Amino acid sequence: MHLFVLGNLGALIINIFMKPLMPMTRVSALILLVIASTAQGTEIYELEPFYVQSWAHPTPGSALDGATWESRGSADLAELLESAEPGLALVRRGAVSNDARMRGLGGDDLSVTLDGRKIYCACANRMDAPLSHATVEAAERIEIGAGPFSLRRAGSLAGHINIISKGIEPGHHGSLRARYGSFDETNLSGSTAYGGEQFAFRLFGAWQESAPYRDGSGSRFTEWATSAYLPTADLSYAYRNWHAGGQVSYRIRKDLTLSANYSRRMDREALFPGLKMDADKTATDQFGLTLKNTESTELTETWSADFFYNTTHHVMSDRLRLSSLNAATLGRDWFMKTDAEASNFGATFDAEIDKGPFGNWFVGGELERRAWNSDNQVGTINNAMLPDASIDTHGAYLEGSLDLGLKLSLDLGLRFDYFRTRAYGDTTYLKQIRGSDADRSFTEPAAFLSLRSYLNDYYVAFAGIGSMARAPSPQELYLQLDKPMTNPSWLGNHALRAPRSTELTTGLEYNREALSLRMRFFYSEIEDYIYPVRLSTPIAFQSYENLNARLYGIEFKSEWQCNESWSLSFGLAWQEGEKKNRPASATNDVLAEIPPMRLQAGLQFQNEKTTFNLDARGSLSQSRIDPDLNETKMGSWLILDTRVEHALSKQWTLNLALDNIFNTHYALHNSQVRNPFSASTIVYEPGRAARIGLNYHF
Repeated sequence: MHLFVLGNLGALIINIFMKPLMPMTRVSALILLVIASTAQGTEIYELEPFYVQSWAHPTPGSALDGATWESRGSADLAELLESAEPGLALVRRGAVSNDARMRGLGGDDLSVTLDGRKIYCACANRMDAPLSHATVEAAERIEIGAGPFSLRRAGSLAGHINIISKGIEPGHHGSLRARYGSFDETNLSGSTAYGGEQFAFRLFGAWQESAPYRDGSGSRFTEWATSAYLPTADLSYAYRNWHAGGQVSYRIRKDLTLSANYSRRMDREALFPGLKMDADKTATDQFGLTLKNTESTELTETWSADFFYNTTHHVMSDRLRLSSLNAATLGRDWFMKTDAEASNFGATFDAEIDKGPFGNWFVGGELERRAWNSDNQVGTINNAMLPDASIDTHGAYLEGSLDLGLKLSLDLGLRFDYFRTRAYGDTTYLKQIRGSDADRSFTEPAAFLSLRSYLNDYYVAFAGIGSMARAPSPQELYLQLDKPMTNPSWLGNHALRAPRSTELTTGLEYNREALSLRMRFFYSEIEDYIYPVRLSTPIAFQSYENLNARLYGIEFKSEWQCNESWSLSFGLAWQEGEKKNRPASATNDVLAEIPPMRLQAGLQFQNEKTTFNLDARGSLSQSRIDPDLNETKMGSWLILDTRVEHALSKQWTLNLALDNIFNTHYALHNSQVRNPFSASTIVYEPGRAARIGLNYHF
């Protein structure tokens, strides 16, 4: 019966995969047969799969926890992920609100959710990157899934990062935290919660601020010539922000709980030296209402229905830059300014179904609208930069897990999405240059198959193939930015096709007592990848076009528990990207924004009261660049960080950290080339920085 079910579902999945999948399917089938032929009749161990299946059924070792975030003292979640996972690359734009890339892809290709709710940017430059909306006080764990294997939410081409909020434990408890560090970094936060049999609540809040950091050469980033800040501007703060929120839960009956949550974040005076403007204000509100059933019914084991609404108001300008001097005759203190509002709202449904011999199955869907309106002024030109554009998503999925016997297990999934995009505002300039602002609709299937073979007590081999597409974003379709003089304009492309990633992943895991190893290889064909280009007809302007590309790479992680107190870890990630066909204006086959090989190693000591970490991170030089997008070659680098966490008592904990111990002057791979207001500036990383923190838990 299992083989009958497998055969029919497998055939259905393969049939919906699109053109780039077909040659890879034959390769994957051969690998699956080889794995099956080597299976041994030994005990099965539950090990980490090669991707995080979903937030509904997490697996051991598949997530970072909120305590790790807290102990590292990272003001920015993107920094934490970059230091914890070699396959995740940090996109540095400033001291806070940075971005991330996974396996060479980022932006809308990387899905970010808070408790399964999609989060997007209001800023076309991604000054309010989705990861910046997560808060350490509320986070229990961060799940990371690489590749197009997460079907629960739409558009996870590069992968999926889901930040899961803490549950409310019984009784009254809370925490207070204070941290101070180099560059006058100050962080004050607290939370309190109460959990009763029927009623529970949590409240949390935080304040953060910092001066501009110094790089390894000793220069403030506001002093770099390329950042072009006014010498007379008040540059006391790199960022100042606060956030506050809460959650209330009410148990309607034993198996049914209604929860509501609300949070607000306000950022002011955030500086971004890699861009031509800074954020004057970013205000974000998030609201959610969840109904969750935790007991079995005739149809489901568990289910949840979620309703959410997120809105962001973002204002940025060049009032602190030399370019603002061009506005002297205009009677204002800025030459460029953008006022953007974005929102997304909708509903999701997720359910688990236990079918006994037919495995565990998960079904669900989502309805969502993403709306985006952005007005821009450059000199005397008024731009409807994002003309009240929207994208509607209607999606449904089915995922399952089957025990095939012979020490084989199979995960598989199907998903269908319908996207519709539209611009409701004034698109005169877009139509004048590009010829149309037509509404678009896309119907896109997605699917994956993954097989795991437990070869013996210690080895597990796995192979999987997945395919997923997303709709072009409102920015890629409807952006219209008329720049003065000879500066090239930025325009969307209404004719873009939906990009699709089809990826083959294979690997091997070893787990025996104190030693664990995991190696993955991935190969991805990206059809209709959306890529920035420069065009010259009918005027000189920058836009987006589809091209076909390939990405491939290796990821490796290992951990060795030397004894009860000491452990060692090592990891590396390498990927490479190529254009399979060039846009007309391209001069090379290199895919931009692909980081070079990253390596990291760690030494940890831990006993009942004290944890000590010594971490090394480094990168080879970046020589494969796309000069068409102003990328420049970057040198290699190696840095050393250390952290100490000591429990002073049951309630009090002391944290000490020293980053970039040798004050290395370095920069990550060039990552600012896609933004309309990019300064094509190399943003160097912070130099030596110390932090001290004191936490109180009750």
